[in-house]
Amino acid sequence: MQADLRIETVSVMIKICYTFQELNTPALLEIYSESIERRRLSEGISRFQAEDEFVDYLKDDFFMAKGSFYAVLIMDQVPVCALRAEPWCDGLLLSGLETRPDSRGNGFATQLLQMTLAHIKETPAYVHVHKKNAKSLAVHKKCGFEITKDFARLLDGAVSGQYYTLVKM
Repeated sequence: MQADLRIETVSVMIKICYTFQELNTPALLEIYSESIERRRLSEGISRFQAEDEFVDYLKDDFFMAKGSFYAVLIMDQVPVCALRAEPWCDGLLLSGLETRPDSRGNGFATQLLQMTLAHIKETPAYVHVHKKNAKSLAVHKKCGFEITKDFARLLDGAVSGQYYTLVKM
């Protein structure tokens, strides 16, 4: 008797979005749902206001910086992980690396980070990771990032001692 063989195929791809119109904003809001909820609670605003302000930031600010892009990991046609990249110093600052709550623990953040680094090739990549975020630090170190500063100089020029600056050359 012959065994019944089942082969599961999984389609994984990265989508690079250079304009707001290329984004699937409802899917992006699902990916960032926990961050949006934290912001909503800390600022005492409605979920809709927090979501609208996030979308407005992307539309009116983020994509206005030349060279900025969003990287989205799509598994079986479902966006599961995303990050932003924008010009910073002599390279790109990667931020907002987040995975849908129902998709965590599957290595998607690592996979997206590796694919994004392959996309930007030899361009230096920087990240600011909160010192208490052990999972994010582990993902970035796994992808070859090294801590270079025990503080972060943010895009607005502010300096924060709550973050490490990591670089991948």
